[in-house]
Amino acid sequence: GPGEAAARIPIERFGGKVVLVAGEDDRLWPSARFARDLARRLTDCGRPPRLVIEPMAGHRALLPGERTPRSDLNLHGGTDAADHELGRRAWEEICEVLEL
Repeated sequence: GPGEAAARIPIERFGGKVVLVAGEDDRLWPSARFARDLARRLTDCGRPPRLVIEPMAGHRALLPGERTPRSDLNLHGGTDAADHELGRRAWEEICEVLEL
């Protein structure tokens, strides 16, 4: 929609390495669709990113050791286990990109 065009991230201008992380069950916004679009656009520029999508995760990516509680204000989707799995997988990619 028109709001999506205004919120479009000009990722093609970014020159660094990119890790895109999203939960397929995100109920706050369609983050997996957005992440795939960003990944496609970067790949089209010859700079494929790392793309981490967890089918059962929601809006939260809980990195190892994080205990962020679910929001009482918004429906974010996912499960605690899937959100932790998304964060675990994302952290592996982040560490690799940062050469940690």
